[in-house]
Amino acid sequence: MDAPAKTRDRAHKFRREMTFTEKKLWTRLRRNALGGLHFRRQHPFGRFVLDFYCDAVRLAVEVDGGIHNLETKQIDDALRDMWLAERHIRVLRIPSNLVVNDPARVEVMILAEAAKPFTRSPGRTLSPQ
Repeated sequence: MDAPAKTRDRAHKFRREMTFTEKKLWTRLRRNALGGLHFRRQHPFGRFVLDFYCDAVRLAVEVDGGIHNLETKQIDDALRDMWLAERHIRVLRIPSNLVVNDPARVEVMILAEAAKPFTRSPGRTLSPQ
């Protein structure tokens, strides 16, 4: 899906200003390092910028910091995930603390999600156990 110029500009800015946790995950995703899957970082899609996106399996991986625990942000995230699901994109939400504290587990989760067939349910939120 083509993105408006404004969204492409935001994506470019976000690539230059990635958060610490996004950079940490990107080192594990770049250059097809995770199961041969090709991920793009800060990928514009419609009016949204996806943290990481693999077109081959239509999977968006979102790194969620503490702000995503706010009720208003959770509603926004759910609406965004439903919009993406309508376009056959799955969303996997991973808490930023998990990326920092257990990156190997995050890799396993991403690979497991990538292997699943697409369903129209909203994105999944993973929490540390």
